[in-house]
Amino acid sequence: MAKSKTTLLVIDGERQNTLHVLSGTQKDSDYKCNWAKLFEESKENVEVIQCGWDDIIHVSCDPFRSEKPNPSVEISLSTLPAREAKKRFNKPSIRVVPNFILVRNEVRIPAKDCRNMLLGLMYSGVPSVNSLTSIYLSCDRPVVHAELVRIKREVDRECTSGLGSQTPECQHFPLIDQVYFSCEHGMMYGYQFPAVAKVGFAHAGAGKMVVKDHVMMEDFQSVLKMTNGQYCTVEPFIDGDEKFDLRIQKIGNDVRVFTRVSISGNWKTNVGSALFGELFLPECSVSGNDASNDVYCHYGNTVDEFLTEVLPKVTAKSFHRYCDWIKLASRMFGGLDICTMDVVCCKDVNGVRKEYILEVNDTSSGLAPFCEEEDNRKIRDLVLGKMKTHKLI
Repeated sequence: MAKSKTTLLVIDGERQNTLHVLSGTQKDSDYKCNWAKLFEESKENVEVIQCGWDDIIHVSCDPFRSEKPNPSVEISLSTLPAREAKKRFNKPSIRVVPNFILVRNEVRIPAKDCRNMLLGLMYSGVPSVNSLTSIYLSCDRPVVHAELVRIKREVDRECTSGLGSQTPECQHFPLIDQVYFSCEHGMMYGYQFPAVAKVGFAHAGAGKMVVKDHVMMEDFQSVLKMTNGQYCTVEPFIDGDEKFDLRIQKIGNDVRVFTRVSISGNWKTNVGSALFGELFLPECSVSGNDASNDVYCHYGNTVDEFLTEVLPKVTAKSFHRYCDWIKLASRMFGGLDICTMDVVCCKDVNGVRKEYILEVNDTSSGLAPFCEEEDNRKIRDLVLGKMKTHKLI
């Protein structure tokens, strides 16, 4: 008797789906990543159901009826890949009882809040990547930043007590100074101007603005009053010579470091046009022979040669430090299997390179276009490894 397939629910549906329920007109190519095809390559006995958070009609769970997690997830049929839809074309929706979950979409964005669906999955105890608890906690930026503050204090304490490295510079965790206000009342910002104010859970550049001085902060405070009790955070606006951003990415034990330089003039480098590439260690630095060599950068096949003249110089020593930071941050909330860290770098008035950790993003972090296919396979292998740990395959 053939062993039944393990059901994997992949929540990754950020695309314009056009499937007609009766005709099944959507093509699999409409999916940026078709996880069913990706898992077929592994030859494991896994059935993949893919959708987005807002494609889930409802989640229900009765954990006392079974010794195993048994969440009932009803999904709109129109969101499935074409071949899945053809199997069930006479139904408007399908019911799925997932054995494991992979989350790749934001639970909460300005246009929607799907935390009720997430809570139902948490209630069932179904295992996932990342853990559902960490995903829930990551829905609010202040909760994440509070964990980063805790990590920074631990690192600083180890360095000052002599428990850390003999070179405290390598252990330094340069988290940006940020203050939190539960509402517009009592807002007293005491750090430098200009500053960046972020309203609520602020996602993908939304809800953020530069505040130039205390007069403008008063205007911002009056606007915040109209947001129906939203909280906000305020931090210094980082500027200086040779300014660029880092995106440090961790999938399982694999770490990548990307650099991002704005070429559109927008102060938010994740908005508008930017030069985006991956940093690689030279061979001698990988073997530990020389930690002073500059790291070289790969920008894919679409970047004009003249643009590379604006790229920053990063040493192998700095590269290793960046990897240490993301490994430290990935310990939060019991461990993050997939996460990214955003860092801004520049030279101060004395020409000294400064780095500031801005934030950490969880499992919904986007991937670089020129290595997305490879990283999706790493995520697949990570999920399969977790499923084997839970004895699901």
